[in-house]
Amino acid sequence: MVVLAAAAAGLLPAGAGAQPQWSVLACLDTRGGLGAAADVVQQRLATTSRRLGLALAAYRLEEAGATAGGLTGRLLFLDKHGWREQQRGPVRRVEAALGQAATTAFRLQPGRHTLLMIVGHGAGLLEADQARGMEPAELARALAGAVERRGQPLDVLGLDTCFGGSIEKLWELRPSARFIVASPGLVYSPGLQWAEALEGAGGDPRELAAQVARRGMTGGTEQAAVVAVDGAALPAVVAEVRTLSGLLAGSMAQCGNAVTLVRSQARSWGRREELADLGELAAGLAANAPDEAVRASGERLRQVLQAAIVGQWRGAGGEHAGVSGVGIYFPRTVEATPPAYQQRLQFATESGWMSFLAAYGDWVTSRLVGKLIPGRIGAGT
Repeated sequence: MVVLAAAAAGLLPAGAGAQPQWSVLACLDTRGGLGAAADVVQQRLATTSRRLGLALAAYRLEEAGATAGGLTGRLLFLDKHGWREQQRGPVRRVEAALGQAATTAFRLQPGRHTLLMIVGHGAGLLEADQARGMEPAELARALAGAVERRGQPLDVLGLDTCFGGSIEKLWELRPSARFIVASPGLVYSPGLQWAEALEGAGGDPRELAAQVARRGMTGGTEQAAVVAVDGAALPAVVAEVRTLSGLLAGSMAQCGNAVTLVRSQARSWGRREELADLGELAAGLAANAPDEAVRASGERLRQVLQAAIVGQWRGAGGEHAGVSGVGIYFPRTVEATPPAYQQRLQFATESGWMSFLAAYGDWVTSRLVGKLIPGRIGAGT
């Protein structure tokens, strides 16, 4: 009776003749002192996998040694005898290596649902730390092979790295996964509680994403937060950002002061606090903008963003109203937007946010020099 119940639930190991409920691939980047944390994550997942009969693989990125240099990738599968090495080789581009590992792991150990989690250090949105950070567009292209082979997106993608929870990164990775879990700020070792969430989520991808987000992480400051989003709901969010960006760019003379106030009150994320909490921005504009159309658009953005969030957790610092855990590029200090923002991120132009940033920068400059910038701001400053 127990065996029949387990088989019906899809929780028997692949070797027992039943397709496992979950096929899990943990990509563990051990560089930067994360070897011990990677070991903890791998062991916790192994314990859960054996208990639930999940298919589990681990792809470990390891430095080849101080003298040899370079990076080695090892793809491991868990079976009844322990960890078995399937592949080993040099890694030249991390994104490509992760994409190939995902394609291989989910092909050799297919499950009803797929979970890909990436554990490691994370770079800021525009930082050129290519030794550890990953370009979201490159990662999305690399995962396309695994997605194409399955004929559908991965069920859950977990970015267990610092500074992964920006709308820009979520938008790039949306075609890769149905649900994405990420943090806009810091992730404290040993990371998110995936093993515990798998225990309680059963075979529901939405519930797994929601649970791991709600469980959060050990430790925490105002730079700690976790959010899980439904990728199918992101187009509505980006469409409303586009509407709001156009309205603000066209009425900056009237709304500039409100934008400054709202940005000063919004939670900041990122290594340089270059990300503003999108939920707080939307709620702040809905409450403070002098233009009725901007207020209405801010409220719609708040609503569609909240509808896209399936689970969230905030660290220390209080339950600030409107905090979403989704960041958007909007530095605290007014500065020229780096060309890389537009060149590397589809969101910048598809959402109109680049135009808003330019208009706001012009408005601030006009206030500082005490005159209008012709053709950019309009009367009334």
